[in-house]
Amino acid sequence: MMLRIGYFAEPSAPDVRPTVLLAVSSQFGTYGDALVTAQQTARDLEAHSFSIDWPSGTSDHYFKDGDGWRQK
Repeated sequence: MMLRIGYFAEPSAPDVRPTVLLAVSSQFGTYGDALVTAQQTARDLEAHSFSIDWPSGTSDHYFKDGDGWRQK
């Protein structure tokens, strides 16, 4: 499945959109593969959050929560 993953810095203020650190599209065998890749890359980039965008236009958003990630 082709998914787009965007990685974001922490917003500078509550009403400000976060800066995009990196956005990539790639083919994944499963959603789990995409999620593992996204989490590792987000850690490497020291990202505050990331989103996994589906071809249908929907997105799953994840935010740094301690040492892990939680879905919004």
